[in-house]
Amino acid sequence: MKKALLLLVLVTLPGILWAKDGPGSAGKLETACKVWTSWDAAGRQQPKVLTPDSARTTVAQASCILYLQGWYAGVDGALAPDDKGVMGVATFSDGVTTEQMAKVFVLYMAAHPEAESKLAHVAVSDAMFNAGLLAWPAYKAGQ
Repeated sequence: MKKALLLLVLVTLPGILWAKDGPGSAGKLETACKVWTSWDAAGRQQPKVLTPDSARTTVAQASCILYLQGWYAGVDGALAPDDKGVMGVATFSDGVTTEQMAKVFVLYMAAHPEAESKLAHVAVSDAMFNAGLLAWPAYKAGQ
């Protein structure tokens, strides 16, 4: 029962924290994704005993993972006009992973500190587009 409750808290807490502050800024998402990508890069495993440090790491990881997965699901296949009014459909490169998106986003933010105050979804979109993971080819009827 304790494990189920802990799992429920860990799954719902990131969303609650993000919802509490309204739309997340790119800087907040960058912080969460940095924690996840640096933890993963060091080859560390999640500890079996939950400490305040490991809890913060777990929440940061979940925040980054859930935000990027939700963003991906919401954008994939979406239609949007370009500057000239031509409709394009969001298309991701084959095999794009959440971890790959997090690493690309962290690198993008390091190169574009001015994007820190943007809404997270705008900065994520810019990062994926600049990295070539996201394209907006013109929509053709029957696609």
